[in-house]
Amino acid sequence: MICDFGEKVRTEPGNRVFDVYRHSDDPAKFFVMEAYVDEEAFQTHLGMPYGGPFNARLEERIEEPHSVLTFLDQIG
Repeated sequence: MICDFGEKVRTEPGNRVFDVYRHSDDPAKFFVMEAYVDEEAFQTHLGMPYGGPFNARLEERIEEPHSVLTFLDQIG
């Protein structure tokens, strides 16, 4: 499921990275690193028609209270 989604995201204009990792000690935990060229590209990503259905399916599988989003600014 997430790998198929990642393949679509990687083709979006403005996507730099969409990498999925599984926690070594807990295979039910995932980490997704995604990066976009700018805020506009990220907003375009959020509006893609396949995003809503993916997020709905993802929410059904989240075991913790919620997923955690962390926004970073690149330096250097």
